Amino acid sequence: MRDRRLEDLVARLAAAGLDVVAPFAASAYDRIRPDGFAPLRRHGREDALAVLVGNTRALWPKLVDAVRRDPSLATCSDPVDTYVVRTVTQALDTAFGTVRRHVVFAHDTGTERVAMVHAAEAAGIAQRGPTALAIHGTYGPWWALRALVTFDLPPVPSPAPPRICDGCPAPCRPAADHVARLRARAAGDLDGRAFVRRHFDALVAMRAACPVGARHRYGDAQLRYHYLLDRAGLRGSARSED
Repeated sequence: MRDRRLEDLVARLAAAGLDVVAPFAASAYDRIRPDGFAPLRRHGREDALAVLVGNTRALWPKLVDAVRRDPSLATCSDPVDTYVVRTVTQALDTAFGTVRRHVVFAHDTGTERVAMVHAAEAAGIAQRGPTALAIHGTYGPWWALRALVTFDLPPVPSPAPPRICDGCPAPCRPAADHVARLRARAAGDLDGRAFVRRHFDALVAMRAACPVGARHRYGDAQLRYHYLLDRAGLRGSARSED
């Protein structure tokens, strides 16, 4: 039976630029979650409905419009994280009302943090590639994982993970190996954000080396924001929309 609440959630999130929404069974993630990550909440059930939320390049114009309407958003510690939390929370409240649920966002680092790439595999929409990125069957590496929600509802069947990278000649491998060497040399010397700033070009080249989903590549402003937290570029994009 179709769950119109889930259909409503998908439509609301897509309208806000969060256009990848995948329902699956919480148990599918728990079977493959790596060491150090907690099981998903099942709300007292043997198994529960889980929903993974992500976005493609479709997020960018929605974020830019949100900043144009509320310039203070660009001053938050992370405008995308703030936008995602607001959007997902509002969509859940509207679509599911008082149904008990638990949300973990990709930027959460607490004891219930989620291994998002493994969640994408459990949801049957991506495979972990040689770059350690989640490779989507349509979008390749040009998408991002934002949140995982579990509900006090029965699960839906979880499809098998796609084998997108199987048989691929892995043209991404040299770029991935280069980034791995950079990380090894920087160990202990740079925090994560500083590493990204210093090696922005190499990180983008690694992503771009994947042959899947090239036409879904982020635009330059979106790339610079996601990697460099370029608020000036975000504000500039918002002004250009006036």
